[in-house]
Amino acid sequence: MKTKVFFILTWILFMCAPARTQHIDLVFTAEDSVTAEPVLIDSVMIFNITSDCDTVIYGPDPTLSLFPVGIDQNELIETAPIKLTAPFPNPARGAARFEVVLNQGGPIEVCMYSLSGRILCRNHFVLNEGCNRFLAESGENTVLFISVSNGSYSRTVKIVNTGSGCNENKITLQGCGQIVNKSTINSGDFIYSLGDLLSYTIVQEGYYTESGNDSPLHDTTYSFMMNPVIDGWYVVGTATACHEVNENAMMHITRNEVTQQIDPDVLELYIPVMAGGEGFNIVEVSDGDIHTYGPAQDFTTVVNGRIDEPQIPFQRGSYEESNDPFTVPEDGMYHIAIFTVTMKAAVVPVHWGMIGTATVNAWNFSVPMEESGFDLSEMSWENDSMILLNGEWKYRYSDGWKVFLDTTYELGNGMIGVGVNANFGGSVDSLVPGGENIPNYVPGLYSSVMEYVLGEGYQASLTFIDSLPITNWVGVVCDAVGTGISPDNALAIPDPSSWNWGYQLIADNGGVPNNIGNLYTWTWESIILEAYEGFKLRTLNGLPSPINNIYFDAGYLELNVAASAPQIISGGAPYYNLIATEKASYTIILHIDAENNDVREIIITMD
Repeated sequence: MKTKVFFILTWILFMCAPARTQHIDLVFTAEDSVTAEPVLIDSVMIFNITSDCDTVIYGPDPTLSLFPVGIDQNELIETAPIKLTAPFPNPARGAARFEVVLNQGGPIEVCMYSLSGRILCRNHFVLNEGCNRFLAESGENTVLFISVSNGSYSRTVKIVNTGSGCNENKITLQGCGQIVNKSTINSGDFIYSLGDLLSYTIVQEGYYTESGNDSPLHDTTYSFMMNPVIDGWYVVGTATACHEVNENAMMHITRNEVTQQIDPDVLELYIPVMAGGEGFNIVEVSDGDIHTYGPAQDFTTVVNGRIDEPQIPFQRGSYEESNDPFTVPEDGMYHIAIFTVTMKAAVVPVHWGMIGTATVNAWNFSVPMEESGFDLSEMSWENDSMILLNGEWKYRYSDGWKVFLDTTYELGNGMIGVGVNANFGGSVDSLVPGGENIPNYVPGLYSSVMEYVLGEGYQASLTFIDSLPITNWVGVVCDAVGTGISPDNALAIPDPSSWNWGYQLIADNGGVPNNIGNLYTWTWESIILEAYEGFKLRTLNGLPSPINNIYFDAGYLELNVAASAPQIISGGAPYYNLIATEKASYTIILHIDAENNDVREIIITMD
């Protein structure tokens, strides 16, 4: 009778005691960032980053209620001889874990009983000092209590049990370990423990998605400022960091590589993409209307692209209105470009490097930059021992200069085709797709870094580390090459190099220089140049010299204009070939000042 009265009193005290937090309400509101008018929220996606679970609540006034369970579940008195942690999960579906922490090892009684006071299971254990882990199992569909006692001190917790999964009532000691102190809150299948980090994503048609993080401990109202969606084109999909339309997913108007002029119908976006079937779509937003596009039947993998295109497989073809996703074969950075007039697209893997006369590979192929690990939001490329000579260079990816989107589209004035640049020029501080070559005036060893941040694009840095030793040019053979080298020259031969560009004529003196100290001079006396055709000076065949393993090609940018004939003009960007406006006999002199960072100077006079 006394036992029954004890449990009745216990239940009355439990029901009438001042309540701890009975639930936590999370309320979500939003307003238009332009008009300050309230925005009706369509849905809120909530992800528990700590416990790896999620839920979705729907508007227009979305509220998530989280309900606490347990007795004294967040109260662990440091001086108490017994500490009992919160069961997990709670509510339980037949089984829950809990931990008993002892200041001193010894005999312990662990008892499980029902709401009515009926003892379901009683066990005696001899426990170690510290944390001891238990599993409670029950087939009862009721509220259960777990009581732990050493004879003079006891602790109790409550479990809401659905009764599934187990046909018997038992408590099992599973071993020792480190304490996990959590007060668990549950809303359906979504579990939240005090201290967990939640991520909120607010979705409303016509607005960019907004997000935020928090670890709520009490009722909280979250207010979000929504930026209205801007008309434009977006890359959206679960294989990217942009699952919904937002400013980070917006494609940018860029240059048509054929004309090197900005074209509003040519758009691009560099963005990391995960491999797999979920992929991404291209989304057009126009006057509130949203159109979703996917690959058309002719969108396929290109194994061998055109000359100057990336030297790795990439995808190209038409796109059409569809929910079918574009997919990629490997995780990585991708260049996604479209031409909206003929609905053509390309998806190209991006691996950055540096190329140019300032590099040890000249303009032949890129010096690679080491790629960081894959990340949807941030990636980087680095070469911390980059040799840069006196000369020019650019960033380019995957050993390509351009990517064609449409090779038959007529632009007018005899120009045909639409493409995007696969290179950056301009300057290290201000990268421009297809921009001017970047000059380097201080040869040395550099640390070169490119960094990408979602929504911000690329930033680059170039840090000088050390000077280079003085170059030995003795015995290095140079030639003149191009359609501007007349076949009327007795020793001229068709260019045998991979350039395959007009004719080649080796410099006088067997192609090697004369030198006074560290000033080296190559000469072509009485060389006949064709009118309005380009040519350059270079190490033999454009290859590294066996003398110093360095090669270069030099053009108009190295020309001493004041000391040269006015008939010599520039062929213009991007190659800056030398051009003679009159077919005649000329003398060409090439100087390299090895003591002055291998500065090159060209002087051309008419005979």
